[in-house]
Amino acid sequence: MEYFDLRQEAYNKTIELNKSGLSWYKISNHFDELGYKIPHSTIRSWTRGSKARNKEPLINFSSSLSKEESYALGVIGPGDGYIADANYEIGLAVIDKDFADYFQFCLEKVFRLRTSNKLEGPSGLGKNPRYRVKLYSKKICEYLTKRYKVNFKEESWRIPEIIKESNEEIKGAYLSGFSDSQGHVSKREIILASKNVDGLKEIKCLLDSLDILFTLSENKGIISIYGKNSFEIFNNKIGFATKRKADKLICIINSYKRNMTPKKIINNKMIEIIKYLKEGNTKLQASKIFGVHRLTISKKLKEMGVD
Repeated sequence: MEYFDLRQEAYNKTIELNKSGLSWYKISNHFDELGYKIPHSTIRSWTRGSKARNKEPLINFSSSLSKEESYALGVIGPGDGYIADANYEIGLAVIDKDFADYFQFCLEKVFRLRTSNKLEGPSGLGKNPRYRVKLYSKKICEYLTKRYKVNFKEESWRIPEIIKESNEEIKGAYLSGFSDSQGHVSKREIILASKNVDGLKEIKCLLDSLDILFTLSENKGIISIYGKNSFEIFNNKIGFATKRKADKLICIINSYKRNMTPKKIINNKMIEIIKYLKEGNTKLQASKIFGVHRLTISKKLKEMGVD
């Protein structure tokens, strides 16, 4: 598939297609399918001899990082999105329309170019049809690579440094894009999965900065978030654009009869918990006595280097 970022390139492509026998109307439809809305009158005038006026590039980049761009990065890098270097395509194919729609909204708001969003038939990956969002732009692909200086490939993605150093809103947006792609909500946990364990370790740091309780299983490639307080923080600071996931998370939060222990309180309790365990008691007993989940106790002991 071809790409074009400048009006002159669109003009050149129009002349090329017209010489091959396509009418101005079919050429206009060709551009529409790629997500570029060029007025029919402009295409018609070009095929009749008018020249393209010199204009600035169609894309304007902001120096600041918005939550929409951060969300898109969370989808493109570690999530279900992709960058196809061969044809300068940025895309996403998913079964959830609300997910695809929000990703499309973020791309168009950030880069000010129209994208395509079409329903496709089932692929070899499943029986459900998928919504595919596409944006073709050499300039945007080069911008993403040069600005963020990270790999966006599924097996080797990394979180851009600017995300790590940003405020909670930007971190949350990035995690939201990742979670819409790679997350699911089970009975009492949120699971985030990736085969890229080094990337998950960076996700771990973002979650830590938001005071969210979780465990990381490197051999399985999953992060498990647990506890009502962590679910509420996740819901308020990260959230899902995918409605079915967001609704399930709210149901789980509402199902709790009591609050789980916040992270800072847990840290204060660990000295007493360690003393209790040294007396010969089990982690399960300590969990009941101090109101701290058994897995949380194990994690904290490991962090503190206590056997």
